[in-house]
Amino acid sequence: MSAMTMVHGRDGTPADYLEVAETLAEYGSRVGADLRQLWRRIAFSVAVHNTDDHLRNHGFLRDGRSGWRLSPAFDLNPNPEVGMQRVTGIGGAYHRDDELTGLMSYADSFRLTTGDARRILRDVLEGTAGWKEVALSNSVPAHELPRFEEAFEGLRGQMAGLAR
Repeated sequence: MSAMTMVHGRDGTPADYLEVAETLAEYGSRVGADLRQLWRRIAFSVAVHNTDDHLRNHGFLRDGRSGWRLSPAFDLNPNPEVGMQRVTGIGGAYHRDDELTGLMSYADSFRLTTGDARRILRDVLEGTAGWKEVALSNSVPAHELPRFEEAFEGLRGQMAGLAR
């Protein structure tokens, strides 16, 4: 089931990740683990400037009779248009300049300590550090890499500062 269905959202209506977190807290079968995973996905989306993060791009799977689990991640795409705003807010932030502030403000709501949040940021930074090599090894033409440079590198320094 899509997150849009779970939060009773409608196409074209602004949404925020906190709605998804609150729904997980109410109906989830693995609340702590899924909130942590959702926060990690948001951090990844910020790190690669994934702006097509509408609520249909997040899903839930029924976990027997005990509730719902966050589905595996899907449709995560870097957006080279760094001026484009995201579809789903992060603590009210829709613009790239405010995303990290919104993300860090969520740590407590997602049941993370500051230390947990910093560790996740370090993991995301490590996981995205070799993006050029991964792209080239998957037949992305070298001349396309500069187009995505700002999407992958634009917030690395700020994110690394928060991860300390």
